Amino acid sequence: MAAHYTSTPVATGSPTAPSGRQARSAALAPLHPADFGLSGDPAQDATSALQQMLDEAQASGRAAVLAHGTYRTTAPLVVHGALTLEGVGAEPYQGMPLDTMGSGSWLYFDHPGRGIVAPGPGPGAVGPALSGLVLRRFGTYRPQPVVIAGVPWAPGDFDWDLHLGSVDVLLDDLVLLNPTRGIRKGNGNYGRLQINNLRGQPLRNGIVIEDEYDVPVMNGIRWWPFWQDRAEVHEYTVRHRLGMLFYRCDGLQLTNYFGIRELASLAFGQNASGHGTMLRGTVTNVYSDLSKHGILVDGEVTHGITLQVANFVHFGEGAGTSSAAIRVRGNNCRLDFANADMSNESGAAALIEGSGNVVHFANARSHEGWNKDGTGAPFIFCGAGNTVRIDQEASVAHGGGAAHVGGGGRISYRMVRSGTAQIAAGEAAVTVRHGLAGTPRLDQIQVTPANAFGRKASWFVADATRDSFRIVVAGAAADAAPSFVWRASLE
Repeated sequence: MAAHYTSTPVATGSPTAPSGRQARSAALAPLHPADFGLSGDPAQDATSALQQMLDEAQASGRAAVLAHGTYRTTAPLVVHGALTLEGVGAEPYQGMPLDTMGSGSWLYFDHPGRGIVAPGPGPGAVGPALSGLVLRRFGTYRPQPVVIAGVPWAPGDFDWDLHLGSVDVLLDDLVLLNPTRGIRKGNGNYGRLQINNLRGQPLRNGIVIEDEYDVPVMNGIRWWPFWQDRAEVHEYTVRHRLGMLFYRCDGLQLTNYFGIRELASLAFGQNASGHGTMLRGTVTNVYSDLSKHGILVDGEVTHGITLQVANFVHFGEGAGTSSAAIRVRGNNCRLDFANADMSNESGAAALIEGSGNVVHFANARSHEGWNKDGTGAPFIFCGAGNTVRIDQEASVAHGGGAAHVGGGGRISYRMVRSGTAQIAAGEAAVTVRHGLAGTPRLDQIQVTPANAFGRKASWFVADATRDSFRIVVAGAAADAAPSFVWRASLE
C-alpha cells in the first residue's frame, strides 16, 4: 500500500513527502509522446494524441519533446498559445540514393491540409500576437507521388507544412524534407519571425512572407535535393519553385541562402490587399545555382521595393533557358548590389525592365559568361525609363562579343578608354576603335588636337557605335595630317 495514498497526514520533512523543489520539477518536466500512448511508429495515427500533448503543453507551460520516431498525422495540428515543440534533430537521408528518410524526430503529414497551424489573433486584428512559439530540431515529410524515370512529374497538391499568422515564432534547425509548400507567414501586424538553419527540398514554394511588418530575421536557409536528386523532379522545380517569395515585408535581414534548380531564388511581389512590398530589406550571401533567376521582381509591383544585396552569386541554366540572374519586371524599385557574380546566363545577366527603376552595382562580374544564346544580349540591359549605375568596370569573360551594357535606359558605367588618332593627309576623317563595352554618347567623347595641323582644323565627333566613332575635320590643308588625343567613357 503506497503511503501517499493514505488519508493519514504525512508529516513535513517525511521522506515520503515530495519536496517543493521536486513538485516544481515534476510540474515543469517536458511532455513526451509516450505519455500519450505514442510509440513513433508511422503505422499509428498520432493526430489526436499529439494535439492533446500540444494543448497540455500550452496550458501548463511545459515543453513538448518529440522523441526519435515518425509521428503520422491525418489532420492539421493547431497551436493557440505559447509553446516549445522540440525534437532530437532530423537526418534528411541515410546514405545514397537520396530517397531514404533518415532517423530523428519526424512529423509525417499524411493528408492534403496544413501541417502545423498557428493562426494568432486573426486577420486584421490589432491586439497582441501569439508570442513564445518555438519549433526546433525536427523534420516534416509528405507522401509525394512516386518518381518514374522519363515520366513528367509534379508534386501532390499539399497545403503549407507550417502556416503562421500574427505570431512571434522561432524556427530553429528544422528539415522540411519534401513539402509542396513549405512555410507561409501572414498577418504580421504584431508577429515577428526568426529562422535559423532551415533545410529541405520544397517543390513549389519554400517560404512566402505575406505580411510581416517587424523585421523578419533569417539565417542559414539551404534548399538542396535532400529528398530526390532526380531529373524529373529538377525539371519541375526549375519551372515552378520560388525559394522565397516576399510581399509586404519591412526590414528583412536575410543571410546565407542557397537554392538550386529554382524558377527564382528570391522573388518579390506586391500584396493583393494593397499592403505594399519589400521595404528596406538587406540580403547577404546568396548563391542561386542552376536556376532561372536569382532575383525576380514581378511585373505586378508598382509601389517598388527597396533592397540592398551583398555577395550575390547566380549560375544560370545556359543556352535556351531564358535564365537571367536579376530580372526586374516591376516598377519604381531601388536595388543596390555589392559583389554580384552572374554567369552561364542565356541572354543578359541583368534585365532591368518595367519603368522608374534605379539599380546600382558597386561591382559586377561574370567568369563563365552570358549571351549563351548568341543573340548579342548585353551583360546588363537597362530598358527605357530606368537607370543603372555601375561604379567599376565589370570583370567579365565569355560574353560572345556582346556589349557590357545596353538598352534604351540611362546607364552610368565607369569604363574609360583613351588614345591618339591621326587623319591621313588629304583625308577628312578617321575612324577610332574605342574598345568600350557599349556605345558612348557623343558628350562622353572628348577630343583634343595634338599637333599644329590639328590645332588649325575645325573638327567634330560623329557616328558613335558600340565599336567606334569618327573624328571629322574641315579646314586643314590637303597635305596636312592632323592628330588628336581622345578619351571615351561610359560614365
